[in-house]
Amino acid sequence: MLFFWSYLILIFFNFLIPTTDTDFGWHYRCGQEFISQGQLCVNNRFSYFLSQYQWGYSSFIYDVLLAGIYDWFGFWGVAVALAILVTLIVAIFYLAFRLSPTVFLSVGLFLLGSANIITIGFRPQVLSLLFFLFLLLLIKHLNSKRSRTIAINLIIICLLVLWTNSHPSFILGIGVYLLYSFWQVFKGQRLYLLMIFFGLCLPLINPLGVGVYTEIWHHYQTDLSKLIAEWTAPNRIMQGAMLVTYLTVFYVLIFKYKHRHELSIFYLVILSILLIIAFDAKRHVPLYWLLFFFILEHSEVLANALKHLKIPISLFNVSLISLLFFMALVNVQKLVPINNFKQWYCSHALVKLPYTQIEKYRKFKGNIFTMYEWGGYFIWQIPGSRVFVDGRMPAWITKSGKSPYTIYLEIIQAQPGWEKTLANYQTDLIFIKSGTFLDLELQENPRSQWLSRYHDSQVAIYQIKK
Repeated sequence: MLFFWSYLILIFFNFLIPTTDTDFGWHYRCGQEFISQGQLCVNNRFSYFLSQYQWGYSSFIYDVLLAGIYDWFGFWGVAVALAILVTLIVAIFYLAFRLSPTVFLSVGLFLLGSANIITIGFRPQVLSLLFFLFLLLLIKHLNSKRSRTIAINLIIICLLVLWTNSHPSFILGIGVYLLYSFWQVFKGQRLYLLMIFFGLCLPLINPLGVGVYTEIWHHYQTDLSKLIAEWTAPNRIMQGAMLVTYLTVFYVLIFKYKHRHELSIFYLVILSILLIIAFDAKRHVPLYWLLFFFILEHSEVLANALKHLKIPISLFNVSLISLLFFMALVNVQKLVPINNFKQWYCSHALVKLPYTQIEKYRKFKGNIFTMYEWGGYFIWQIPGSRVFVDGRMPAWITKSGKSPYTIYLEIIQAQPGWEKTLANYQTDLIFIKSGTFLDLELQENPRSQWLSRYHDSQVAIYQIKK
């Protein structure tokens, strides 16, 4: 147990990470408005493009959590929330397979493979990892001889309702549960016909009903891989690692353990689906690794492999905890100098922001055309204004059929018609990175209606002449 608690403490300090998510701002505003006014982020109040848009966004639980934590405990509270969440995932994984000698190695490798996504900060994607792990464990217990079938199924349905109101990835949970239910019906368990009905209908217990499914459909109709970095494919090394590990576990389970581990074959079907979507978008990579190592522990593949190779597992555990100790020291040293979170955030966010200049416009009221990645921060820090686009909007439907992000690109690249678009939407301020095509166009071919207010190597500000 000493090793276990030492492991958890080191995990906590390794993931004590302030958020660098560019969507933090609008998530916070959504949560704050629900807490203070009881309003959901359904009507578009933050942008002046598509200002009448009705958004199928029901993930208010995460937003309320985020706003409450930040208002009460500040940025340190948000950092601690991520650390607690990741530590909880690790603890649950360990307790589920505490008799396995390789459990620490498995969860350590899972975190290593998922670090690029998890370390962005306390986000609903990490919350979804916890829900996914709970679902896997509940299905594991359903398949045991002593399981209380009805009670566990009701817990799963409640979990799906909670997940639906926390993040759109709930669709994965519903898919996994329905697949398991159909499998049980095929085996003669007629009770699961009722569970299929509940699994489809009860997640509709959310403020938008079937609208949450519509929003997911919009996402998959839009090729987000051309618009958002997180939706692009992972690098070749990660793809190669996933493919090799998948083929290995596929071979072992199909040809070695097919009679001993029936449920592992079911998990393997889910893993096949996750491999496909993880190859397509790096945001799904943590889900793949979580299920992969879950299967390894459930079927004891990793333990048997190391035993066969006569490799001492203690060697891996000692090396792992030594590495975690060193990384925790480095991480804590980075946190100590932070005394102004907003300034730190602007210089460390996934896309850096000009903190000093934004502070000068905190009281600005009007329509601001700014960088897509800056939109969330402007929504948070300049509440009297509205932005053109932000991280909520890439899959929203427009009359032209173009993504709002595509229309934004046409303007920032100064493509023909950009002036007319900004004029039609009554833009008051252009607040963009210097050196963009739009900035160069306004410098080389000044417009009488756009007055330059500030310009340096990082930011360019132009204001409409009244």
